[in-house]
Amino acid sequence: EIHERLVGSEMCIRDRYYRKMKNLIRINNLENYLDAGIDYSKGTGDAYGMEFMVQYNKNRFSGWFSYTISKSERKFEGKKYPFKYDSPNQINLFLSLTTKKTATKTQRLSMNLQYKTGYPYAVSNVSYPSIGLPMFPNGYPDINTSIVKYIPQEPNTRLKDYFRIDLNYTMEKKLKHGSRIWQFSLLNVTGHKNPYSIYRNNSGQYKACLLYTSPSPRDAHES
Repeated sequence: EIHERLVGSEMCIRDRYYRKMKNLIRINNLENYLDAGIDYSKGTGDAYGMEFMVQYNKNRFSGWFSYTISKSERKFEGKKYPFKYDSPNQINLFLSLTTKKTATKTQRLSMNLQYKTGYPYAVSNVSYPSIGLPMFPNGYPDINTSIVKYIPQEPNTRLKDYFRIDLNYTMEKKLKHGSRIWQFSLLNVTGHKNPYSIYRNNSGQYKACLLYTSPSPRDAHES
């Protein structure tokens, strides 16, 4: 269900949704499933939420703001848990200011902000020893044990909330044939550590992050 309202240079959009899913499959053992089509579970799922968005565009300033509240769950073998992409709260903000505009040149400063609740994640909390593989050609000359970490089917924690601000300055110039665009970007200005995975080692949990603060220049030509 979508509702829109336009007032002058502003636009408001409200969207609600609900979806119920049946006959979902969760693979418990990939090898057995591929070889014999066994070792899997059937379940159900629910996904529902609401999104609110406001757009503004007037003179040299433009932008939009959106907020989404949602929930996504799965149920297998009588146990309900959040889906791996469940993020109850999401906020997006984009602002753009044209700092210079002539017949042949346009320069813009923009900012993009993203925030969302961290995704559910399954972290190993149980480990057991393994004897490993045979040592050819001598069979098992030694039993070299290693530690195997058991990862549960259902998530037992959440990643840290995702937060990121990017800044961008774009200079565009019309040429005789096409145009030239220079872009100077600064990604993740605040240096927020956004983990994409969590590992457990002997000293506790280790969080792997994808991107710290990073510059990103770009030169492009369009014809």
